[in-house]
Amino acid sequence: MLTMAKRNADLRAKPKGLCIFIVSLNLMDLALDKKK
Repeated sequence: MLTMAKRNADLRAKPKGLCIFIVSLNLMDLALDKKK
């Protein structure tokens, strides 16, 4: 339970830009898969 709370805190501490960057990478991967 404590580790869960700590992980959530770490996620919140991360900059929003990083999350957007990761999401955009995932979207790019999906687009490339559809092109194949």
